[in-house]
Amino acid sequence: MRAHYFTLRRKKQQIEKGQRPKVLQSERRRNRLAEKVRRRTDMLNKSTTWPEAVKAEIRNGLNINCTSPEQSEEEDGEESQQSDSDSDEDGHESNKRKVIKVRALSWRSERFTNILSSLDRKYLRKISERARSMMQERRAGETLVRHAPDDVPAWMVKS
Repeated sequence: MRAHYFTLRRKKQQIEKGQRPKVLQSERRRNRLAEKVRRRTDMLNKSTTWPEAVKAEIRNGLNINCTSPEQSEEEDGEESQQSDSDSDEDGHESNKRKVIKVRALSWRSERFTNILSSLDRKYLRKISERARSMMQERRAGETLVRHAPDDVPAWMVKS
């Protein structure tokens, strides 16, 4: 029960300082990365494509440090006819939709990138059509130049 009150107190302080939107944004980003790692790990465990020794090596690269960061952005949607009910409080019509931009990591080898893409495709084939339609659209963003984490195998890093 004590932790609950600490959380409420922290939330109240964030609201008072005007930090709540930034905190929520960072929580969403962290949760998206954690969910991506969880999905890929599940697909790797269920996969029969790779032998167990290779799966163990791939698992070393399935952590948040090796995952491409994602950022949600608003984009102009298709021009469509909108009624007065679709306009916001200010009277402006809102035709923007959220799209997630995935930034590729510069240090990743092509082989490791292909493995991750394969795991993502397997996940998309596994889920239902309804679940697939509820997922936010993801688009490739610019490449993020970063150094590789120290704990990844050499074959995962571009030479």
